[in-house]
Amino acid sequence: MPRPAPRKPAGGITAAALTPAGNLLRAAAAADGRIEATFRDPDALTAFPLAEQRSSYTELLDTQAGPQRVRHELTLVISREAADALLTPAFRRTAAAGVVAVITMASGERLLAGWSPHLGTQQPLRLACVGMESGTKPLDGTPVAVTFTSEDVDRAAALKPQEP
Repeated sequence: MPRPAPRKPAGGITAAALTPAGNLLRAAAAADGRIEATFRDPDALTAFPLAEQRSSYTELLDTQAGPQRVRHELTLVISREAADALLTPAFRRTAAAGVVAVITMASGERLLAGWSPHLGTQQPLRLACVGMESGTKPLDGTPVAVTFTSEDVDRAAALKPQEP
């Protein structure tokens, strides 16, 4: 019997790393309009081991109540074991205070969320909720959805390819 071809991502995100908002030392637009980000401690970026094709990043632009507002929502779906290891009380305190995220989209585009040209890190992503789901099959495990949100005036900035 032939082996099935590996599935290609149809959307969503393929990688995400978070760091305290204060770890972002500098972010500035390069000549091509993409952002070059410098972190005080690049090792302080915490990569989340994502469940395949379950995590997402969305932006909702709202102009109905005056000036443009952008609601950012980053949902990271990870295994319960990874959640137990990553979501320590110290990390939850940091995430409640605010984080920035380096997000790799399924398209290959990389974004910096939790920072904007107008507000800097004044409106970082913050931990909104942690939810556990029951699997539908015996081997599904118990995935954990960790959601971060923020509201800003700009969309997430595209990162230059060489950034972490």
